[in-house]
Amino acid sequence: MVVSNPTGHTTNVRGVSGEWEGDGAVTELADRTSSVYLDQWRTAEVIALRSAKLATALLELPNPSRVTVLCCDRHGEDEIVGRIASELIGAEVDVIPSDAAPAELGARLHSSHATVLLACAEGTELWRSSGIPIVVLGEGEGVRWWRIAELRAAPFVANV
Repeated sequence: MVVSNPTGHTTNVRGVSGEWEGDGAVTELADRTSSVYLDQWRTAEVIALRSAKLATALLELPNPSRVTVLCCDRHGEDEIVGRIASELIGAEVDVIPSDAAPAELGARLHSSHATVLLACAEGTELWRSSGIPIVVLGEGEGVRWWRIAELRAAPFVANV
């Protein structure tokens, strides 16, 4: 089935039958089928906007010159957003797989001289177990929340 979003883009939504078109399609779809995966709604425009907003949030942190991104497979889009946002502000980026051992994470953070860690909830827990002190923009208790920082920030605009 094909779904049209308000900007005119269309997407196929797996596992749903029927016609879903127009501005209320997402709301109606979410209301009627909570188990549907809407991953395909994540368009390049959404990733670009999220990245631009996260870039602004990164610039509010002390010295975001070397960013490490640590996201699990479930948060692959967040990994992409984190990488793009870091590149937008000219930071060096290191992406660490979420299946890394705490000792490996600690070694990578130390060797890369990372100044900021972007992490999903699972990445935040892995960071906690590493014992490495670093500024964390992530998900979980005791860290600055990535999603809130991203939502509050204005989109980054490069000086050309």
